[in-house]
Amino acid sequence: MFRWLDPSWLYGVWACLGLFVLYIIWSRRQKNQWLKHFSQQNLRYVRKGSDKAAHLSRVVLLLISLALLFVALARPQLGQGVESVKVQGVELIIGIDLSKSMLAEDLKPSRLALAKKQINRLLDNLGGDRVGLIGFAGSAVLLSPLTNDFSAIRMFLDSADEQTVSTQGTNFLAVLELAKKSFEDGGMEVTETQRVTRVVLLITDGEDHQSETMKKLEELGESGIRVFTVGVGTEEGAPIPDRDDRGYLRGYQKEAQQVVVSKANFESLRALAVKGGGSFFVATFNGTEINQLRQDLQALERAEFETEIVANYQELFQYPLILSFVCLSIFFLTIVNWRQFTRAGAAMVFLAIFGFSLSSERAMAQTSESLNPFEVYKNNQALKYSEEDEAEKLRSLEALESLAIANSNDAKLQFNYAVLLWVLKRPEAALKVLERISQLDASPELRFIQYFNAAAIATELKKIELALAYYQKALDLNPNSQEVKHNIELLLKSQSGSGGDSDQQKDQKDQDQSQNEQQQQDKKQGEQGEDEKDSDKEEAKDKKDQGQTGDQPPTPTPSPKDQGQQEPKEFKSEELTKKDVQNILDELKRQEEKIRNQLNQKPVKEPPNGKDW
Repeated sequence: MFRWLDPSWLYGVWACLGLFVLYIIWSRRQKNQWLKHFSQQNLRYVRKGSDKAAHLSRVVLLLISLALLFVALARPQLGQGVESVKVQGVELIIGIDLSKSMLAEDLKPSRLALAKKQINRLLDNLGGDRVGLIGFAGSAVLLSPLTNDFSAIRMFLDSADEQTVSTQGTNFLAVLELAKKSFEDGGMEVTETQRVTRVVLLITDGEDHQSETMKKLEELGESGIRVFTVGVGTEEGAPIPDRDDRGYLRGYQKEAQQVVVSKANFESLRALAVKGGGSFFVATFNGTEINQLRQDLQALERAEFETEIVANYQELFQYPLILSFVCLSIFFLTIVNWRQFTRAGAAMVFLAIFGFSLSSERAMAQTSESLNPFEVYKNNQALKYSEEDEAEKLRSLEALESLAIANSNDAKLQFNYAVLLWVLKRPEAALKVLERISQLDASPELRFIQYFNAAAIATELKKIELALAYYQKALDLNPNSQEVKHNIELLLKSQSGSGGDSDQQKDQKDQDQSQNEQQQQDKKQGEQGEDEKDSDKEEAKDKKDQGQTGDQPPTPTPSPKDQGQQEPKEFKSEELTKKDVQNILDELKRQEEKIRNQLNQKPVKEPPNGKDW
C-alpha cells in the first residue's frame, strides 16, 4: 500500500510546471524583441555563442531537480505487508436522530451538535469494536456499514445534518429494522460455537409514539440484539430555529401560527431501553453518560474479530532526493561561469544537508519517548480544533486536558492547555496552569512566552502588580523586547493616572471659578457703561432745553475743526477738592489695572491732560 505522508508538498510540482510555461512565454517574447531590430537570417549571427537548446536543457534540469525535491518533501511511503490481527469487541450500530427537532438550542450549541460530540467521545474510547452509523428521522439511511475504521465514521458523521433524511419525524421502527438488516449483511457470522454481542445505540430527543416499535424490540431481543438509548434535550423544551443557508436566524418553526416547542420525551426512551435489554442515559455537556455507557459495553460478552492492518511503511523519500541531486549535478557541469558555479555548489550542499536532516528527523521520531504517536495525534487534533467553533474548542480542551494530566512534566503540552483555556475565556484557570509551568524544565523561548502570556492574563484580571512582576521576568530573559517595555510603560501610566485624578479635578474647579469671576466682572463693566451712556443722554437733553429758553441765546455748535481746540468746562464742586479728585483718579486707575490683568487685556492709553475724563 502506497501513501504520501505530507501530500501538500506536491503542489510544488505544479508550481514547477507553471514556471516552465512562464519561461517558454518569456523566451518567445525575448525573441520577438530581437526580431524588431534584426532579421531572422541575421539574428543567429547577432546571438552567436548563445545556444538556445543548451539554455533550455539547463532550465529543464533545474526545474526537474526542484520538482523531485518537492516529491521528497511529500514523504512517499510504501507498506511492506498486510497482517491479520485478532481483536475482541462488540458490533455496535449508532443511530443518530437527524430530525428538525434536534436543531433546538436548549442544549448549546444545539441538540444535534451535542449528539455528534458524544459520538466522537465514544469513538475515542472504543477499542476493537466494529461500528456502523445510521441517520434517521421519519425514515432511516445507512451512513456507514460495520467497520473498524473510525475515521470513516467521523467523516460521515460530520457531513450528516437535518437534510440528510428527506422524511421528517422520529421513526424508531425504521432505524431498528435497518440496524437488524445491517447486522445480517455486514456483521460477523454467528454459529453455535461463535457468538457475538450486537448493540443498537439510539441518540435522540425521543418523540416516537408508534406501538409497532415495542413489538420490534421483542423481535430484536430474540435475535440477541440489545438497545441502548441516550436522551438529548430538556423536558422544558425549546423552539426550533429556522436558519438560512448562511446560518442566520430567520425565525422559528410554526404550526397553526404558533411557535412549535420541542420537548424531550425521556419516558419513552427509558421504556425503550428497558424493553430492549439495555440502559437509558441523559446527555450531559461533560459527557459523564458516555463513560457509563462504555463501562456497560465492556461488561458485555465480547467476540474475537479478525482485522487486517498494514504492518510497516518504508520511507521512499531518498530516491527522488538522489535523482534531484543527479539532475542538479548535471546542471552544475553544464555551467562554465564561475559565479553560477558557486551558486550551484551551494545548492548541492543544501541538498546534502537536507537529505541528512530528513534521515535525522525520522530517527528522532522513532526514538522520541516523550509522547507516543496516539498522544501526538491527539495534541495536533486539539490544536486544529481550537481554531473552529465553540463546540470544537471544548472538544479540543478535553483532549488537551487529558494529555496535560497524563504528561504533567511536558511544558509544551501544559502551555498549549493554558492558551486554550485563555481562548475559552477562563483566565483564572489559564493563569494557574502557566504558574505550574515555572516548576518544569522549558526552553528560554517557551519561558519568555509563558511569562508574557501570564502578564497579559494578569492584566485582564486587574492584577497590575502581578502583571508587572511577570513582565519583569520576561524582560530578564529578553532585555531587547520592545513589546514588554511598552506594556510595562502602559501599566505604570495606568497606575499613575488613577492617583492624578484629584489634581486634575482641582485644576478644573479653579478654572471654572476664575471663569465665573470673569463673567461677573464683565457684567459689572457692562452696567457701568450703560450708566455712563444714560448720564450722557441726560446732559445732552439739559443742554437742549437750555438752548430753547428765551433768557439765554442759543449756544452755537462747534464745527469739527473747532472741537479739537475748544477747552473743556471746568468741573466745579464745593464738596471735592483737587486732592480728593486726584485720589479718586488714582484709585480708579488701580482698579482698572487690576481688572485689565485679570482679563489679560492690553493697556489702554491714558487721555491727555486737559481732556474731560
